[in-house]
Amino acid sequence: NMPYGTALYALRERGSLQPGETALVLGATGSVGYAAVQLAKVLGARVIAAATGAAKAAAVREAGADEVVDTRTPDWKDQVKALAGPRGVDVVVDPVGGAAMDTAFRTLGWGGRHLVVGFASGDIGALRGNLTIVKGASLIGVDLRQYRERQPEAARRLLEDVAALHRDGRIRPHIAASFTMDR
Repeated sequence: NMPYGTALYALRERGSLQPGETALVLGATGSVGYAAVQLAKVLGARVIAAATGAAKAAAVREAGADEVVDTRTPDWKDQVKALAGPRGVDVVVDPVGGAAMDTAFRTLGWGGRHLVVGFASGDIGALRGNLTIVKGASLIGVDLRQYRERQPEAARRLLEDVAALHRDGRIRPHIAASFTMDR
């Protein structure tokens, strides 16, 4: 539930993702990334997922990604830009950080929003401040824990929305393995 809560908070509350916009999801096979792929589709976006390798690409396509780029290829930024078209990416969901942060920010179009969710790469990303001016873009922090502390009623409603989406079959968590109770 928490990865989906984080992803919905990021996309809807912080990123104001709109139907018809393009979302780039970094780390798309991680827990928050996988949830963000599904929720961006639920919100009506076109989704470009960033993953590594054929197996992960297949997994994010199954989650609903429209396109997949392999971040191990040196030209992945150019691939994203070509897929996004002249308008560019509207929202980046970034649970990865590190070098990918700067690269992904450069795919944003005018008025784009880069959502900083975490640093799974182990490195905090760095960004040259002038890029925000050139692109008229925003760098937005996402922290569900603080949202729950500061706006508990809004956070409760958000998590109820996640539960309803799951109940209605509109989101499907990836189940890597299941075990019998005796195990």
